[in-house]
Amino acid sequence: MRAIVPRMTSAVRLAAIATEGEAGRYWYDGARRELAAVADHYDQKHVDVITVAAIISPRTSVRRNMKLVGMWCRGEEWPDDVYGQKRRAVYHYLETGEVSGQKVIAFRDALCGFEDAVVLDTW
Repeated sequence: MRAIVPRMTSAVRLAAIATEGEAGRYWYDGARRELAAVADHYDQKHVDVITVAAIISPRTSVRRNMKLVGMWCRGEEWPDDVYGQKRRAVYHYLETGEVSGQKVIAFRDALCGFEDAVVLDTW
């Protein structure tokens, strides 16, 4: 029987990955500014807009997320394809101020500017 040896990423490839990621290192700062502008435009609290964006973010593109956040700010009904779990989570947050889910909490914290927040996400 042949041994299975995991393929290791080279130091050169790891350096390339790190360099590629460097271009997006200010993504959260830009996203926070955009969400703050939306909040100001619709006279909403920044933390509420950021939290709603975080709650609906899993498996949602940035473009769609911003569209849904804008709809929420305007009091518009979301399309039927927005999962009930996300709707319930937003209502729960608005009623209690509570957010659950490690990814959602970390994403919200990163969007709020907490530098110790670690978000593991797919792209």
